[in-house]
Amino acid sequence: MIAVGVGMAFLRAGYAPAPWGGAVWPILASMFMFRVVLYLKSQSLAADKAAAGQGPWSTLAYFFMLPNVAFPLFPVVDHQTFVRNRFDRSDSEIYQTGVQWIVRGVLHLVLYRIVYLAVLGDPADVQTLGDLVQYMLGTFALYLRVSGQFHLIVGLLYLFGFRLPETHKMYYLSHSFTELWRRINIFWTEFMMKVVFYPTYFKVKHLNPRTAMVISTAAVFVVTWALHSYQWFWLRGETFLTLPDALFWTILGALVVFGGLRELRAPKKKVRAAGFSWSQSARQFAPS
Repeated sequence: MIAVGVGMAFLRAGYAPAPWGGAVWPILASMFMFRVVLYLKSQSLAADKAAAGQGPWSTLAYFFMLPNVAFPLFPVVDHQTFVRNRFDRSDSEIYQTGVQWIVRGVLHLVLYRIVYLAVLGDPADVQTLGDLVQYMLGTFALYLRVSGQFHLIVGLLYLFGFRLPETHKMYYLSHSFTELWRRINIFWTEFMMKVVFYPTYFKVKHLNPRTAMVISTAAVFVVTWALHSYQWFWLRGETFLTLPDALFWTILGALVVFGGLRELRAPKKKVRAAGFSWSQSARQFAPS
């Protein structure tokens, strides 16, 4: 797999001609660049692959999801959840939820267009404090495009019986940066939890819970920064390692660590569970 990945990267960088056009690369990248990791991890954990439903058809369905044709920017779908949750409830309930999420996704995309055309202005026109606030809020609201596409994608998968979790959960109502990290792009948070946070935490859990949580969270944001550049390379064919990008992930990571430390010191009943929590994981694996 490493040899294949290196060879594909060699072609993507343009050092040799590829057997297909440039428009194919983003589609192939969205199908394989993260799913291979989760698929191999799922295969290594499955004791009985036949009982787990991991046959050839489910594997093909996992890598070649129909919405990929139109949406290169795709949520990181977990393979175990994808296989386990297929038609695990009544058909009508799954289909109804899928239609609701498709409608929600379309609504987000319509709101995105309104913000883009009517709210967000040119940075050169920012002259007063009000203009600055409007520009900052408008920029943050542009994320509606991502949440709208992800709701639309998962809603379409629901129509094929794949009952996946929510990709976003009222992230504009977050009361802290830690809460925002848990509510926004939940699939990515769980991917980082499974691939980076838990393995790192288990290696440093002999330290006190606070230190282990800080180290594990810092590792998550370093890997997140690196993987976003990795994703940019496969989708755009360019590297994206810039100082503003590094500062963004550093500041966001520091704010999430600070929020996690506050939650770790707070009583358990005050810790809100709106998804995955770094502090809850630290408490879970801390020695009693």
